[in-house]
Amino acid sequence: LCMGIALAMLLTGVCALAEEWEIVVIAKNAESQWGIRQEYGVNRYAEESGNIAYQKGPAKVDASSQLQLLEDVIAQGVDAICIVPVDVESVEPALKRAREDGIVVIVNEGTAVVNKDYSIDAFNNDDFGAYMMDFLAEQMGEEGTYTTMVGSLSNGSHNIWADAGVARQKEAYPNMQLLEGDPRVESSDDTEIAYEKMKELIKKYPDLKGIQGASSADLPGISKAVEELGLVGQIGISGLGTPNKCRQYLESGTLKGICTWDPAGAGYAMCALAQKVLEGAEIVDGLDLGLEGYHSLKFAEGSETNLQGSDMLVITAETVGDYDF
Repeated sequence: LCMGIALAMLLTGVCALAEEWEIVVIAKNAESQWGIRQEYGVNRYAEESGNIAYQKGPAKVDASSQLQLLEDVIAQGVDAICIVPVDVESVEPALKRAREDGIVVIVNEGTAVVNKDYSIDAFNNDDFGAYMMDFLAEQMGEEGTYTTMVGSLSNGSHNIWADAGVARQKEAYPNMQLLEGDPRVESSDDTEIAYEKMKELIKKYPDLKGIQGASSADLPGISKAVEELGLVGQIGISGLGTPNKCRQYLESGTLKGICTWDPAGAGYAMCALAQKVLEGAEIVDGLDLGLEGYHSLKFAEGSETNLQGSDMLVITAETVGDYDF
């Protein structure tokens, strides 16, 4: 009996020394292929760290639904919230309250968010947008009219990439012109809407020669419209995409390639960074979160809160079979 009591006391002491954190990731869309892949990374982090980590998210991209989930999680009193915001401005007041309550806030795809501890992205967002434009310019022969598509005009990362692409065009491709009438089109992160919007653009602007898409839902819809109208090879397409949704268009040649990153890595990295902050670790250039693409994080130029990794992927017809998300 005495030995049993002593063992129980010892185990109690060990448990008291081990800190277990509750970290929740709030996705844009938990049921999309992107959200499911991101959750895989969150679950992997939970298994490897021993912390309580899980993902929540609306069934479709919807700012009000995401905000309600955020409010619920704050009331729950978790240790850290990692969020991929649908609408940056709408989440600011809630994130401010979260931080006032002592909750660590980590943001992905939301460098413009003010009320955060840190944001983390897979790469430099301006470089990502500029690369998309370089890829588009190559397909267009560096001349002609193009436009940009985003999930919404309030989406932080989408508009950063689009702005960076336009800036790159103005700097490097003077014979290309941004469409004056519709310089930025919204797809609502919906492939069917992207498809309909692209058909409308082609009908309205028969001289359109290219488009840069920012939502992972954009390229499949754009590609479907281009194929149906018999314009493959006549309209350049560049932007963010996921392998599974773009596979058929890569293999048919409608898409020459897609720019992306692995959302599983982003899910894992958000949680790992939250743990570092909770533990009081020093967050400095060169921070290693223990996974490919996030071994040596760097702060964005002029920022003390926006961290960047090196996980940009360019997937083509030859490499699309290597990925499943």
